[in-house]
Amino acid sequence: MTARIALRDFAAIDAELGDELRAAVSAVATSGRFILGEVVADFEAAMAQHHGVPEAVALASGTDALILTLEASGIGAGDRVVTTPLSFVATSEAILRVGAEPCFVDVTPEGGMSPTALATGLDQLRAAGEPAAAVLPTHLFGRSADGLVEVAAAHRIPVIHDAAQAVGARIEGRPSGATGPACLSFSPSKNLGAWGDGGMVLSDDPDLVADLRARREHGGWARGPARCVGVNSRLDAIQAAVLQVKLRHLARHDAARHRVAGALLAGLEGLVGLELPAAPRPHDAPSSFTLRVTDGRRDALASALHDAGIESRVYYPRLLADEPTCAQARRLDDLVTARRLTAQVLTIPSHAYLDDGQIDRIIGAIRSHFPAGS
Repeated sequence: MTARIALRDFAAIDAELGDELRAAVSAVATSGRFILGEVVADFEAAMAQHHGVPEAVALASGTDALILTLEASGIGAGDRVVTTPLSFVATSEAILRVGAEPCFVDVTPEGGMSPTALATGLDQLRAAGEPAAAVLPTHLFGRSADGLVEVAAAHRIPVIHDAAQAVGARIEGRPSGATGPACLSFSPSKNLGAWGDGGMVLSDDPDLVADLRARREHGGWARGPARCVGVNSRLDAIQAAVLQVKLRHLARHDAARHRVAGALLAGLEGLVGLELPAAPRPHDAPSSFTLRVTDGRRDALASALHDAGIESRVYYPRLLADEPTCAQARRLDDLVTARRLTAQVLTIPSHAYLDDGQIDRIIGAIRSHFPAGS
């Protein structure tokens, strides 16, 4: 029986790193220090160094990273945050949780926020006398959505980056956190995944970092009077230990993902009805490989892949702007590209452990579904 090809091969990760991971967890168990502490501080320092920024603040989840960064940036009730309609629900959820209003603009064919749509949307809000307080783009599938920082800077509006899918990437060719705080997720499905939940904010702003460190631990109450209303969003030392081990292998695994993406692009070129993602650039962290099925047969392809033992997933099947929670949110344009993508996108396996035979299986199963170009 042919083995199934999964989007994420957790068994392969365990086969390679399991002994090292268990040793790191055992060391935490022996220490008796399970929340924050030296292990978490060491991981924060390692992540800051890996990304080339001064500071990293570890948190309990990527969602908390977004919420607490918005709060620490002074975003709250009555504020407008321009964001993308094509993302995981946490992006809009975080804006709503702080009492602000998501304002949606369209995306590029690659799925990242469109700089042109952003500029038009910001002008529209300013003309209405309701300027945006922040821009919150998502760097989808590990690809940096470029051109946005310049647009926001021209309007004197800060950018908060949802980089949950882009751990290890550079944003607009610069270190994550250097053009505005970058919020990361360590959910197990990410290219740097924990054995549970975890998140982080990368930043070069010492005041923001100090505020985040207080907010993650009840406003800093343990060290004196609380400086703000905080929460309990402390990263477990066990998760930090797991992530520290995986971080040591991240550059090599990212290089493998670049290799796999290159092989898939070469093998799937020239098929009518199928649009391929752009080749990952050196500063991207290709965490997912997402096709665009333009002939209306996306679901048929997914079914065929399933029958061939190949997992696939639709990211994302509907727009955040269409969620009931965003019924009162603004759409600053018609979101035509984002809406089209929800009917076309299909993510296929592209993880670091795919071998040549598995890559050929994926290519063959997809090619059998499409006619070759002329």
